[in-house]
Amino acid sequence: MTSRYLITKDVTVLGGISLYLKYRDEYVKFQFPPTVTNDSRRLNWNTNNIPGFDPLAIYESNSAREMSLKIEYIVESQSLNNDAGIWSIGKIKHNINLIKGYFSALTDEGGFIGGTLVAYFKHTFVTGPEPWSVRIGNVNVTYEGPYIGTGYLSYPLKTIVNIDIATVSNHEDNESYWDGIKRAPVFSDLWY
Repeated sequence: MTSRYLITKDVTVLGGISLYLKYRDEYVKFQFPPTVTNDSRRLNWNTNNIPGFDPLAIYESNSAREMSLKIEYIVESQSLNNDAGIWSIGKIKHNINLIKGYFSALTDEGGFIGGTLVAYFKHTFVTGPEPWSVRIGNVNVTYEGPYIGTGYLSYPLKTIVNIDIATVSNHEDNESYWDGIKRAPVFSDLWY
């Protein structure tokens, strides 16, 4: 269920955004549309100095596409249940633990991307209609506002989760060989 604070446009945008964590076979649920705060890609050049000329640069490779997402949650209920239709403390905690749990799964899997460590990110303005296979690089959780509840059952009113993700792709047609890693995305005019 979406938040009661969303406007119609937000609900439409939210429908085109998803982050699927394969290690738990579960989607991260968003209360509000996540914001893409950074979107970058880097080229790597081998430069050689030649006396009397500008350095000669030869393309070597490029980096993965890296994005930073800002996800916000606001407590609407003090309930500790995750299954509540509203954004309860339990539902918010579940989604944050789901994201943080990726790092535990990484340790358990031995650190190789593929299999259960692949995540899939879709944002219609960025990826188009198909999700991209990604890896999570960093998660930073901050809390704002007064605490809701009493004693050990209290939780901050607002939680902000910043996630850094990077594309992981193969350049083969056989997706199963790469264990869930999708073919390199074809960038569109949507947002490149």
